[in-house]
Amino acid sequence: DGKFLATLQLGSNDDVLHVLVDTGSSDLWVPGSENSNCAHGTNATLKNNAFSVGPSQGGPVPFNCSVFGTFDYRTSTSYAANGTAFEIVYGGGAMAMGEWCHDSVSVGGSSLGEINFAVAANASKPFGVLGIGFPGLEATQVVYGNSKGNGSAAPHTYENFPQRLKTNRIIARECFSLLLDQDATGQLLFGAIDHSKYRGSLYRFPMVNAYLTADSADVDTISATLNSFAVVKDETSTTLVDGFLPAVFDSGTAFATLPYTLIELLRTQLD
Repeated sequence: DGKFLATLQLGSNDDVLHVLVDTGSSDLWVPGSENSNCAHGTNATLKNNAFSVGPSQGGPVPFNCSVFGTFDYRTSTSYAANGTAFEIVYGGGAMAMGEWCHDSVSVGGSSLGEINFAVAANASKPFGVLGIGFPGLEATQVVYGNSKGNGSAAPHTYENFPQRLKTNRIIARECFSLLLDQDATGQLLFGAIDHSKYRGSLYRFPMVNAYLTADSADVDTISATLNSFAVVKDETSTTLVDGFLPAVFDSGTAFATLPYTLIELLRTQLD
């Protein structure tokens, strides 16, 4: 169904969770076993199942929490909360709320050491998200304060998953390569490139700030500039945009979104 998931083991209890790999966000969060949308944790169906599939997609569809797993922080002796509230809202309307913490994370039985992540007590999706984007997109830049509602903290960044891997000396360089196959299989490799997974040459593209109204010139998204946009119909190619068009590469969605003016031009060509 268009989701690319990674499997993580969390805490001393090695809870297994399948999380969405998302280059369009920068936070790792997982649903807790006390998620308010679950009746009794991992093995229960969701109480409120009107969250994931909207009316335009055929109406609400129930999910079982055990499909993707939940994290029971109460049984992890290595779990440590930092008392800071977590909240994130994605472009499509999905949301998650909970508390920041750090605990041990493993992949395939190999320990990655302590990683910063959030445990969601209330989430509108039955799976967590592994955000591997730039620190400028971290939720702590937007929503801040502690879980008790007392006081607040200035917006800040923290060492997210890729950064923490470098700090923990799991990888030498803060980078990753991502292979997304059409048959919904793929590979996420941190710190290196698997040269057996492609043919031809790799090319460097300058990163750009895709959000022209942003207050900062810093690049916060994994974005590049398209030189043109064309549509091919009846073996005839028509260029709709001949110039620079910033594009965000987002593995967390299977949809392509375009500016309204470009959609209108595309519609006239396809009518």
